[in-house]
Amino acid sequence: MLTTLALASALSGNFVHPQPLPPADLPVAVYQGRRARLLAELGDCVAVISSQGAVQGITEDFRQDADFFWLTGINEPDAHLLLQPKSAYRKVVLFLKSRDPEAERWTGPREPISPELLKTYGVDRVRRGSPESTLLDAGLHHDCVAIISPAGSGKDERGDDELALRAASRFGLKVVYKRGLLADLRAAHGSEEIERMERAIAITAEGHAAVARATVAGVSERDVQTQLEYAFFAAGGTGLSYSSIVGSGPNGAVLHWDKNSRVLQNGDLVVVDAAAEYGRYASDVTRTYPVSGHFTADQARVYRAVYQAQEDIFAAIKPGVSMAELQHVAEESLRRAGYLADFIHGFGHFVGLDVHDAGDTEKPIPVGGIFTVEPGVYLPTQGFGVRIEDEVLITDHGYRMLTSSIPRKLEEVEAWIARARQRAR
Repeated sequence: MLTTLALASALSGNFVHPQPLPPADLPVAVYQGRRARLLAELGDCVAVISSQGAVQGITEDFRQDADFFWLTGINEPDAHLLLQPKSAYRKVVLFLKSRDPEAERWTGPREPISPELLKTYGVDRVRRGSPESTLLDAGLHHDCVAIISPAGSGKDERGDDELALRAASRFGLKVVYKRGLLADLRAAHGSEEIERMERAIAITAEGHAAVARATVAGVSERDVQTQLEYAFFAAGGTGLSYSSIVGSGPNGAVLHWDKNSRVLQNGDLVVVDAAAEYGRYASDVTRTYPVSGHFTADQARVYRAVYQAQEDIFAAIKPGVSMAELQHVAEESLRRAGYLADFIHGFGHFVGLDVHDAGDTEKPIPVGGIFTVEPGVYLPTQGFGVRIEDEVLITDHGYRMLTSSIPRKLEEVEAWIARARQRAR
């Protein structure tokens, strides 16, 4: 009699079933350390911040906003964090959504409040419901109220902002706006974050290796997408950092092409902007692949200009540099090459819990900051575009390239594609 494993193998032919393990949760001490840094910046001001995540899909999958997740590691809605620097024993109070036995039959049971739950979250108190009454009590013992939520584009105030402003009004407390504080704290990544992002990049490299094999004439953009995304998940990816972009020929001149419907043709370039997420941390990589295996003379001219823009940006990265300064370097490089008008976006962005992560583009990039370097040139009238995107980490002395394992120099890309396709035969 066939064993279960042998039967599964027989039914699936030569198909390999990967069994990647999900990453362990970060230690609670990491979140305690982050909250301690935030408390130190609040001075004598009380503050409250609420979860802002979104529910999607028929199973109501919830994805927490990055600020609240960075502070708590909690991925559930209707949660609030109250920070009371002047309290002796209740500096950090976590409020969770009230339990609903009927709802929990659909979504699974939630833990009761207990000493074990305090240890799980590493806070001084855990309660359920609204933090309003506790916040108002805190107003009696603090000198000011800090608004720490990021500035939004909506007309209405966030619920946590309204709570904070009510407490300030009731006790005549000064309102101190520290809307950039969380972005500044989050921009400098800890070793535990860097480790996860490096793992996300290693997984992403596996996906792009699949693309090097798959971008051949006669297949569709969608087929390339499915092969690279399978490679992500087979290598242990826990999600996609964003919807995969596979733009061949003229579609490569569309910055965020998302239909992925065209059939690849000989002579095309294929811009593949796709990356894996690991343990909630994002990565972001773009490579441009010639379907024939070789760039034409016109394509090579543009590719070398984009590559040189990257090189010029890398040469300018040093402690104290800002994203705004590097944007100027990118523009000047492509101006010299004659392609500035075809460079229609920023040179890069911060990466972290979100693929477009928190950080101030005018301030010096902190040590531990991770950002992309992604110049691009888009030529719809010529029927192609080129973008090369890498990630770098700011260090004490300069930077470290995190995506160096993925070929990017023109000759290296062509050789990489040749090797990948030869092995696939």
